[in-house]
Amino acid sequence: DGLRGKQFSKHNYKAADALVQQISVLAASQGGAMRKVAGFFAEALALRIYRPHPQQDCSLDSAFSDILQMHFYESCPYLKFAHFTANQAILEAFEGCRRVHVIDFGMKQGMQWPALMQALALRPGGPPLFRLTGIGPPQPDNTDALQQVGWKLAQLADQIHVEFEYRGFVANSLADLEPYLLESAPNPRNGPHEIEAVAANSIFELHTLLAREGA
Repeated sequence: DGLRGKQFSKHNYKAADALVQQISVLAASQGGAMRKVAGFFAEALALRIYRPHPQQDCSLDSAFSDILQMHFYESCPYLKFAHFTANQAILEAFEGCRRVHVIDFGMKQGMQWPALMQALALRPGGPPLFRLTGIGPPQPDNTDALQQVGWKLAQLADQIHVEFEYRGFVANSLADLEPYLLESAPNPRNGPHEIEAVAANSIFELHTLLAREGA
């Protein structure tokens, strides 16, 4: 493993490519946990070697990726289960809070949030003020997809009587965000001492950082 990492760090991509292929062959001949470990290592190393060139616009595939994700969401339970589990944790953390704020680091189509909003609407004592900050990549056609998602969620919030605030931030990476963009906002109606509960949400996003420069 150290040899493979050294070949990559020295930018000897030809040797690293040969080693990735060798790992894949060896992984196929193994069984159990070692096969999985070797396979994951080969996949991670391949991402580092074959990641897009810095000058290549990775956002060109974003629209197609969104379509694939929609089909994946409808046909496979894994993402729905991840959303359900995350929403349950968020609801438990927000219990008793009158002002809540979720920061979604992978907003995409916002498929996770209608269910959470409906659960907040049914909360005993009435729903809290729900503030959502959505962060996502730029679109190839320069459309404001995040605001479109926010508009649809605002329509739902109005239908189920949940007070809703939304902000969308376009960013290629987390390094593009300034800390002040994610600060909590005081509630002017109930005074500056009311605490806003904040939850950070990142579903299947952290692994994508491996393919970025400096990861």
